[in-house]
Amino acid sequence: MSSLQSLLSSAPISTEHLPPNAGILMLPKKTCVARSRVLPTPGQARHRAHSRFQKDLSKETHNSLCIRPAKKTKYHAFADPKPKSEALLTVILSCGRQSELVSCGRRFPPLKKLKLFVYKWVTSVEDFSPMWDFSDFRCLSMMSSNFCKLMSSVPIDSLTELRTFYLNATFYDFFDAHDADDEDCRTATAQKFLVSLLESCKHLESLKIESNQWQEILPVSSIAKLGTRLRKLRLRSDRSEASLVPKQFLLDTPDLCPDIFDLDLELDVASPSVSYPHVIVSFSDTFSLLVVLQLYGYLSVLTRSKSLSDINPWLQGSTTIDDEVGKQSTNPNYDGAASMMRFLHTHKCGKPFYMVRTRLFGAKQPANWRPTPEYIETHGGEEWSSRRDFKSRINVRDAYEQWGDERVGELAEGHTGTSEVGETNNAE
Repeated sequence: MSSLQSLLSSAPISTEHLPPNAGILMLPKKTCVARSRVLPTPGQARHRAHSRFQKDLSKETHNSLCIRPAKKTKYHAFADPKPKSEALLTVILSCGRQSELVSCGRRFPPLKKLKLFVYKWVTSVEDFSPMWDFSDFRCLSMMSSNFCKLMSSVPIDSLTELRTFYLNATFYDFFDAHDADDEDCRTATAQKFLVSLLESCKHLESLKIESNQWQEILPVSSIAKLGTRLRKLRLRSDRSEASLVPKQFLLDTPDLCPDIFDLDLELDVASPSVSYPHVIVSFSDTFSLLVVLQLYGYLSVLTRSKSLSDINPWLQGSTTIDDEVGKQSTNPNYDGAASMMRFLHTHKCGKPFYMVRTRLFGAKQPANWRPTPEYIETHGGEEWSSRRDFKSRINVRDAYEQWGDERVGELAEGHTGTSEVGETNNAE
């Protein structure tokens, strides 16, 4: 430790508890992105760090305990802990080169957020209370870290005040020493811990799980029990084929969890007799999911929500779900997007959407397309761009307005893009 201590000689922080390859990152209070002072281990360079989870510890060579103090002054926890006046807002742990955070005989002040990035939790049940204070614990984020190992070591009553839980995990992150290589046992263990966590967290507002196994470890019934507490929900996999949420869950969500404003799901509402290209629909601050067919039936569910304000569908290949639009239009993508956005504005319950933005990727070039001067200026050339961007809103005159990419081909001239919608957009 002598080399590290010499680097920290001017800092009022005791380092006897640190493993050989550890460093400390200090962030000022209420700073989302900041130039941070990094106290490096030998061979590590100073770097600019960001408070975002994946960017804090983007390199394996950094094994850091990242501390955001409750005061603007440097944190003196290990030199002179003052739990009554100071509290840890965030601790981020990441595995480096065979190093780990171990007990130093002193307890952390109350912790609000714990983020584990490729980190193997090593604190035992016996060492947890002497080392950690979760009395004010609100947020747990885990990425490529052993979920089962953590849950088997942390008393469940220490997590009851949790507001946010984020899990990004592979099958191997559900490994438990008692499960060996039994896949069914791993799944059952992970489900047991996750269900127990959800049942114990009476104030959970945000649940985000990104895992190919999410459907095996998370019963939909457990989500429904969160009810009005739940504000944000994300269920995603990395498979090419989606781990699909049951259609009935989508239909029931507005009633079971009426206060959700950020929902991110993978859904298949396809008819088995008809095949359509995949449509990726992502709604910033609201809703996103993967659909194949019956897009309007699904969109009608969204219009029932009085809490949604901005939606942003992302589509692949075509905006044309309605066959009649495709047959009658010389620019199906433009008219398909307009048809979909008009539908959303017209059927919205409660407060109107502030804006609907539809983005299309992989758009095919229409046979009658020609580059207009406006197109050349927007796209920087005459080559066809397969990416289209359409935006719409209801203006103060209660009229539908559409802008962004213009209609291409022979109908480009004289298209106003505005039409009266009347009062239907406020229909309850």
